[in-house]
Amino acid sequence: MKALRFERTGDLSYLQLVELPTPRAASDDVLVRVRAAGINRSDVSNVLGAHQYTTVPRVPGRDFAGVTDRGEAVWGSGAELGFRRDGTHAEYVLVPRAALAPKPRSISFEQAAACGVPYVTAWQTLELARAEEGAKVLVIGAGGGVGSATMQLARLRGAKAAGAVRARQGSGLEFAHADASIQDLTPEQLANSWDVIVDTTGRFLAASIAALARGGRVVVMVSPGQGTEPVPVRDLYRREASIVGVNSLLHSSVECGELLRRLAPHFESGALRAPERIQPHPLGTGAYAALKGGASGKFVFTFGD
Repeated sequence: MKALRFERTGDLSYLQLVELPTPRAASDDVLVRVRAAGINRSDVSNVLGAHQYTTVPRVPGRDFAGVTDRGEAVWGSGAELGFRRDGTHAEYVLVPRAALAPKPRSISFEQAAACGVPYVTAWQTLELARAEEGAKVLVIGAGGGVGSATMQLARLRGAKAAGAVRARQGSGLEFAHADASIQDLTPEQLANSWDVIVDTTGRFLAASIAALARGGRVVVMVSPGQGTEPVPVRDLYRREASIVGVNSLLHSSVECGELLRRLAPHFESGALRAPERIQPHPLGTGAYAALKGGASGKFVFTFGD
């Protein structure tokens, strides 16, 4: 089978398109013929050596949609895939039987493969942030895969969700589908406003704390640069607020399979949608280079029928 594989980490040049033997399923595993596989930024950082628990040689990739040897259309994701066991950026992948979820019939293989990490991250975000019915939730980076999934799941839970995207000019934010940027809002409009702020960009921690209501929570899931950010601690404790960290790489393929089974009916009903701007790519290293270079959109490997 064709697969991407790296034998050491630290540079994208170590990722190669190779021919490997098709794996054989053991009693607790299922061989899935991959029809599409999502490409996440964590896959790129994996090859670059940012995850100390990765073992090599390794086939990367966490998200997939495909067909079992029984002809069942399935989808899945998982923390160990591509890190501690071979992942989904190959024509076939072995996954635990309990990790498989039936793919919603209403979405394509490409769309299903784009959902794993964004929806797992979004679900954990709202759970850990206690975003319940009636909560006011602001999602920074609402146009991205995780941001869009968070918006949809928040509304499904009955929360009052609003989105913000990067301002076209300057370093501030714009509310989704609005012209006003966050720095142009009055202090009364901005301060003491939000029960939960989800910063999918990692760039607005201080501003988010200043916009929290009493007891509010700001969620972080990525940090630019060296991973250190200044925190206005006095502002945080005076609001009795908290910072919540979310890491989708703590959730196994079995946990992800259980979640995707729960979410499938909402995709079937149209209450949830796959990420937009899906960009299909043939299996190869070019998509990794594009993501490392800052390309936007949701990249997905496709393998044909």
